[in-house]
Amino acid sequence: MVLPIKNIQFMKNIYTVFCSLFLVFNIQSQDVPNKYAANVSSIDSIVSSIYEIVSGEKGEERNWELHQTIFHPEAQIISNYVDKNGEYQINFLTVDEYMDQYRDYFKENYLFEQDVNREIEKFGNMAHVFSTFESYEKPGDSIPYKKGTASIQLYNDGKRWYVLNMYYKNESKNEKVPEKYFSSN
Repeated sequence: MVLPIKNIQFMKNIYTVFCSLFLVFNIQSQDVPNKYAANVSSIDSIVSSIYEIVSGEKGEERNWELHQTIFHPEAQIISNYVDKNGEYQINFLTVDEYMDQYRDYFKENYLFEQDVNREIEKFGNMAHVFSTFESYEKPGDSIPYKKGTASIQLYNDGKRWYVLNMYYKNESKNEKVPEKYFSSN
């Protein structure tokens, strides 16, 4: 079957549009990783970036572009908490859902979070980080208002590291972070 000339020209136009869109999106997606290349170049830098993103002054917008860059597009951020009835719960969020849910909270509050200890296990392009963190209301505060732990799974595609999942738990009145997690073994 031979296509009429009009259909061939139409197909060429469609092909050109798709190729152009692919090129534009490919160039845009490469700009962000290059902009944050240092943040995703090592396990230590990507974990430090996690805490850098949520930390900031009241009224300060967090760097959500960096947040999207360090997490794999299909990553999940999972919180482990005790509800008002004393029952354990977990909350699974995509990267975008996390940003939507916490954007206002971070902007409306002082928060300075840092990891005080991290244990890294690595096999090839796969890594796990168990990070112990402390949260402060202001830089220079000597007593954290919150402590917790995060289990962070990472993947390296041969070019850079991505966070695949982050599963975290804040300590509570009844469950304190064990002292052994505050120092390297």
